[in-house]
Parts: sequence; structure tokens; C-alpha cells
Amino acid sequence: MIIDEGRRHALSKKLEEVLGLEEAVTLMQQLPPVPWADFATKDYVDLRLQATEQLLKATIKDEVGALQSEITQQTRTMVFSVIGLLVTMVLGLVGVVFSMAQMLGT
Repeated sequence: MIIDEGRRHALSKKLEEVLGLEEAVTLMQQLPPVPWADFATKDYVDLRLQATEQLLKATIKDEVGALQSEITQQTRTMVFSVIGLLVTMVLGLVGVVFSMAQMLGT
């Protein structure tokens, strides 16, 4: 049976008639503000918490894996770019040295 506000009010009035105002208020304050069916048990909360933790761990693991892949790709790109730049600089320097050698040798 669902206890709505009308039933709670009727119960409160009846308790007030039988027990008196102070005792009725004290007893009504002990009742839950929502139906018992809406309360979660500790076991249910524990199960939901475990499921949430597993989902969170899986999500974090996926995100960390994706981040590692991106960092690896960026690192690879940067290393090859720097190597290409160094090779270009060395070849340019070799060209300058040969040009100077030809100018001095002639």
C-alpha cells in the first residue's frame, strides 16, 4: 500500500487524538518521508557501487590506453621531424664546407 500525503495526514490526526500532540509528532517524525519500497538496501547500494567502480576502471583503462597511443604517435612524429631537420642541417653544412673548399682551392 502506498502512503500518500493524505494518508499520512489522517494518521497524524488519529495519533494526535489517541496519544496527544507531542507524542504524535514524535512518532510521525520516526516514519520515513517516502514509501519503504523507495529505500535502497545496503546490498543493493554495494552492488551498484561495484558496478560503477568496474565501469569507471574500464573507462579509465581505455582512456589511458588511448592517451598512451596518442603520446607515442606524437613522440614518433617529433623524433622523425628532428632527425629530418638534423639531416638537412648536416647536408647543408656539408654543402657549405664543400663550397668554401672549392672557393679556397680555386
